[in-house]
Amino acid sequence: MFTNLLKKVLLISACITSSTINGADLQVTVLSHKGNPLANMVVYALPLEGQQLAKNTDKLVIAQENKTFAPYISVAQSGNSILFSNKDDITHHIYSVLGENKFDFVIRSGKQVRQKIVPSAAEIIMGCNIHDWMSGYYLAVDTPFFTKTDSTGNAELKIDQPGKYSLIIWHPQMQEQSDKISREITVTGSNISLSIALDNVMAQIPDQKNSDGFDYLSTY
Repeated sequence: MFTNLLKKVLLISACITSSTINGADLQVTVLSHKGNPLANMVVYALPLEGQQLAKNTDKLVIAQENKTFAPYISVAQSGNSILFSNKDDITHHIYSVLGENKFDFVIRSGKQVRQKIVPSAAEIIMGCNIHDWMSGYYLAVDTPFFTKTDSTGNAELKIDQPGKYSLIIWHPQMQEQSDKISREITVTGSNISLSIALDNVMAQIPDQKNSDGFDYLSTY
């Protein structure tokens, strides 16, 4: 009987330890300076204590659709390549000219191009040489824990390793004192819920359409 009781105690102890090791759900709400929910804000958590994290291998696809980048903001873990997919009936000439991750290629209608791996954290600004109103951003982050807020301003990260993290909020149109908002959090096995509000108004996303009324031929 004592042996069975000891086994039960050890089993309960193991479950508690496993729960702690498995980390927690992190619920984040991002609000404007007026308290309104903000959608499509990038939210990610950087480990601060050398946690050994499994790599996020989700495939990143950036489409060209209706002569825009879809989505306008993309995020993936550094070390992953990007698949560009042209869903328009027209050719695009995609480029990025800043930093160490420059690229420049033509992608014809219905085709796909896999771009080189981005090896480290980087903010990549993209455009199209043919349709100069097109703009988009790709953020490479050094963590597998990343997402974007939904239409209600909410985001969820499932952090599977305990420890200290830097929780970061980013968007190219933010006008805060820094280019991102950072908060230190500690994951202990209990779920975390927090709300973060911006101090300043967001800049407007540039219009993703031709302003001069001239449309380029689909046979380009």
